[in-house]
Amino acid sequence: IEFNLSDDQKRKCEQFVNIFKFNSTQFNYGFCDHFNDGNGLTAGRSLFTTKSGDVYHVVRKYSFRRPFNLLVPFQDQLKRLADNKSSDVLNLKGFPMAWKSSASDPVFRIIQDRVNDELYYRPAMRLAFTLNLRSALSKCIIYDTISQHGVYKTVNTFKTIIPRNESKEKDKMILQTEKIWIRHFLKLRQILLEDYEHRVHTNEWLHDMDSVDGLLDLISEGNWHFKEPIRVGPQHH
Repeated sequence: IEFNLSDDQKRKCEQFVNIFKFNSTQFNYGFCDHFNDGNGLTAGRSLFTTKSGDVYHVVRKYSFRRPFNLLVPFQDQLKRLADNKSSDVLNLKGFPMAWKSSASDPVFRIIQDRVNDELYYRPAMRLAFTLNLRSALSKCIIYDTISQHGVYKTVNTFKTIIPRNESKEKDKMILQTEKIWIRHFLKLRQILLEDYEHRVHTNEWLHDMDSVDGLLDLISEGNWHFKEPIRVGPQHH
């Protein structure tokens, strides 16, 4: 089984995922806002957050390459927030503007791309490989899920169905079986997102529900290997 998506498949997948984040196929590296959703500030092409430590991870790597960048003064505070899993933004005045200004630096954009691959893309490809998923669409579905929920939450939320391929029949799985499983995976994700009790962070859940609907459309179209252009209807974003 091919472990990763091809470059063209990855580009199409990332653009698809990005549509539901920014209503565009273009990555918004300079984005930074406070949604009041319990995650602190949300920033960058992958909607990194200060509470999760992802923002600190980006800034730390960027500061290694650019020691005198505009985000250096915030690095210690970002580390404290990450260590404490804190959503506090009181000591981050001026950070959004510094982040937006830094996005004009190609190095900063490259760092964001690399952190996205480290935190989301590569873990998604490893999980897809473990599940013996072969199609580009199935791999993209796992990537979309992990990019929204993270690896830990994805594995724990869907642990009742993730072990499906961990059997002696793993190597005998055919694409038709994969199609049934991945649709079931999306349906369970849809049920979770529609459950009011789970919709704590409104922005995250609404984006997720739209992307799940869009992915189900791609399944219906049969565009499993992204050989055709990916089209997203206006009703989904």
